[in-house]
Amino acid sequence: GSELLGVHRTATLSHSAFPDEVRMASSGGADLLLLAGAPLREPVAMGANVIMNTNIELEQARLDLQRGYFGPDWSHTESDQSWQQTVKTHWQNITEIN
Repeated sequence: GSELLGVHRTATLSHSAFPDEVRMASSGGADLLLLAGAPLREPVAMGANVIMNTNIELEQARLDLQRGYFGPDWSHTESDQSWQQTVKTHWQNITEIN
């Protein structure tokens, strides 16, 4: 079967839904990121844009994100040269703080 999926949405495919192929069509262009793997069978704690195993880990990740430990903010329109400078400056600042 086929299903319309909105912009910035996630779909979970099961083995029985598409045993041999995944098809994508778009009238205006699209990107597809397909991830596959064995189920982890671990607990999941979800918060905004971070997923961890426990609420304690989730809180630590939230603090690390606030402190900039996940890296600098990124704009997909930024040039490579500008991005490289942003990364360099970001990690210099993080090193000075710690």
